[in-house]
Amino acid sequence: IPADEYKKCFEKFVERFQRCIDSEGDYFE
Repeated sequence: IPADEYKKCFEKFVERFQRCIDSEGDYFE
């Protein structure tokens, strides 16, 4: 896997994770 593809994928994952936290603060409880 090229480094940029990995980075792009990782950034997309982080963004989704952040959105989860923003929309539901108690998501992990």
